Amino acid sequence: MVPYYRSHPEPPAIGSGLPRVVRLRDGRSCHIRMIAASDADRLQQFVRGLSEASAQQRFFASVHELSAAQLARFTASPDPMDFAVIAQPFREGADLSSEPITGTARCLRANPWHDRRSLSGEAPELEFAVTIADAWQQAGLGRLLLCELINQARARGAGALIGEALSENVRMLDLVRQLGFTVRSDPSDARSTLLRLQL
Repeated sequence: MVPYYRSHPEPPAIGSGLPRVVRLRDGRSCHIRMIAASDADRLQQFVRGLSEASAQQRFFASVHELSAAQLARFTASPDPMDFAVIAQPFREGADLSSEPITGTARCLRANPWHDRRSLSGEAPELEFAVTIADAWQQAGLGRLLLCELINQARARGAGALIGEALSENVRMLDLVRQLGFTVRSDPSDARSTLLRLQL
């Protein structure tokens, strides 16, 4: 097993073996951990580096910059239902604090200001998204991150993961089907497919 080490403080993972190092199908290794407030600049650089196609698949638009409010919520939200798992390249002896993000899988509480489920004590639904840097796609990283995200959501007491994917994003649709998500066309937008996993 490839060893790992922690380069800076990060929020603890719940009910999981994070942080850890994983080896991908192509032989490269990644360090997997929870995102931290100190990752704000690193996350911005990750979004800026996405290709047009990858940005469209993630945001449904040509987005290459996150706002200050988005960065704050994505990296340092006080809500335990807002969290993310990230990957960085792992090289023996390298300083992880200088390594970029290669992939993210995140959950955000759906409708945080009007979540009747929380008020009634029901398990909340979480919106999820997975994004992999172009140079790290098709190596199994997306599956690894999404599986860890599902584990984290279950451990935190979420009721379901919900999301959207472009209907042309065949790789994503194949992945979520394999992991047990239900997949249906969005009746209000032919470009979009709705995804749901009951936890």
